[in-house]
Amino acid sequence: MRCALTVVFLVCLALFAPSPVRAEGASASETPRQRVLLYYGDETSTQAIQSENYAALLKVLRSSSAPRAAIVAASVVSDADNFPRLIQRDVDALQQEAKRLGFDLAIFTNALAFDGQFLLYRADTGSTERHALPPVPPAANTILAASPLSRPEYLRAALFSVGALYPKNALDIVLITNSHGGRDMALIPRVNADLSQAGAAAAMREMLETGDNGEPPDWAVPKGTTKIAF
Repeated sequence: MRCALTVVFLVCLALFAPSPVRAEGASASETPRQRVLLYYGDETSTQAIQSENYAALLKVLRSSSAPRAAIVAASVVSDADNFPRLIQRDVDALQQEAKRLGFDLAIFTNALAFDGQFLLYRADTGSTERHALPPVPPAANTILAASPLSRPEYLRAALFSVGALYPKNALDIVLITNSHGGRDMALIPRVNADLSQAGAAAAMREMLETGDNGEPPDWAVPKGTTKIAF
């Protein structure tokens, strides 16, 4: 379980121009460059919050007498309530700025991923389009099944899906990701512990009572996109 992590690559909004930008030194006959801001909001999904795993985790935390158990439980509940709102706030603000400054905006969230879609606002038409995501292999575990944007396959699909909507070799993507992260992880769900595994709930109770801060067991290893893969 980790704090929220926001990563911004390439440029800020102030560099966006209303019209396509041609690379320096390019001739008028060459395809003009097009800048697109891609927002990748890996929010804590409704599917995760309503899962049996979340219920099992909160049951263990709330039944533990360990002081940190109550703190972690409150943090998990707060994240479930606030992180989706934060992502929606970002999306609303970026949509407003895209219309005001005149740049294209692609939006990916877990909620959209469960519908197999993403959004693309085109500045030249002033319209928002819905596009289908390409098929992605099933998740390796229940944790990532409830948080698709934590998976590297979805990040790759997002980049290539947007790229496919523009002329070849004409696109500059500005990528903003908002997710949870850790020492070695760039994109992970808020809850990584899989209490569906045999003995996991009992082991967590023991770890809470003993204050064990050693290496995480197999059922609690962070799952998602490593910084190297990112």
